[in-house]
Amino acid sequence: MHIDKASALTLGLFPPCDPDHIIMVGNAAGHGAYLALMDREKRKEADRIAPFVTHVELAREETFQREFMNGLSIPFKRL
Repeated sequence: MHIDKASALTLGLFPPCDPDHIIMVGNAAGHGAYLALMDREKRKEADRIAPFVTHVELAREETFQREFMNGLSIPFKRL
């Protein structure tokens, strides 16, 4: 929530874009967990969506490894 957008762009945390297009959402995971616990309709929605979620082991993905290594340079640049 308190990340400096310009610094985050320099580090490559976001793809190159206009900083005005970056919207901070705070603790989205915590808010989602709260909704699932407190709102029965949101819990039903999560139950409907869950079967379509796929876990991807990023460490085994060759393209992820390449992109990760490319992103290690600071300031951020593509190799």
